[in-house]
Amino acid sequence: HGDSVIWGLGAQMAVHDIVTQRWDLVSFPSNFVLCQNVTFELRDTQGRAPQGVLAAMLWGSSVDAIVGAYRSAISGPTSLAAQVFDVPVLSFGSTAASLSDKDSYPGFSRTIPPDAVAAFVMASMCAEFNFTRVGIMYVSDPWGSGYATDFITAGNQVGVEVISSIKFASGDKKAARAAAQTIYESGLRVIIVMAFPGDFPTVIETSRELGMTNKKGYSWITCDGVMEPEPLALSIADTELARKELSGWLHVMSHPLSVGRQDFF
Repeated sequence: HGDSVIWGLGAQMAVHDIVTQRWDLVSFPSNFVLCQNVTFELRDTQGRAPQGVLAAMLWGSSVDAIVGAYRSAISGPTSLAAQVFDVPVLSFGSTAASLSDKDSYPGFSRTIPPDAVAAFVMASMCAEFNFTRVGIMYVSDPWGSGYATDFITAGNQVGVEVISSIKFASGDKKAARAAAQTIYESGLRVIIVMAFPGDFPTVIETSRELGMTNKKGYSWITCDGVMEPEPLALSIADTELARKELSGWLHVMSHPLSVGRQDFF
């Protein structure tokens, strides 16, 4: 759980900076007031919704808020459990459109745009590159299914047609291989993958066997399920070859920008 360790350390650093009023990395308006009496308890959901629900039930009303989880499939059930105690859930990474339904998730909020925003950007990019016929491979959880639906909707608006849309369960290598095989048999050359880092080694290795990677004429696009290519390359047996294969992939992610960093883009 490398990412969870990093996020946990980041949370501890953030709380420390709030308590000590250290604003080296962030800036606030002059009239902004922060509570300095902040304490916290870390729990690793291990990527499993039952763990998030268990944490919410054990904490009960003893906490003022729950920050997390990262995955939409965990934040949704966690928010429902926390709702029993009227405790809000604030996620920094859950982007599934379904979580915007306030009737179902009245206590859920997030600091990142929903997938519909990134999906429209991705579809617009495809249209700009004249990628008008594409295939999608996506994990069948709320995030992957929602992202795929949002992309299809956005594609219809900008002239990008999804010819083949294949889902598979995250962690199911056999299903991931079958999805890659189906995309190959469709003859499509623009392939969008909406999956988690643990699923990519199977997708890449299968696509390599089929002659779909590191080959002229194929374009691969990923979204926020994969943040950095290097950790992904290191998880694949032939790391050097994986680096070459991933070097030409396009990555789309939508994230709010701080005022001080808008000029970076």
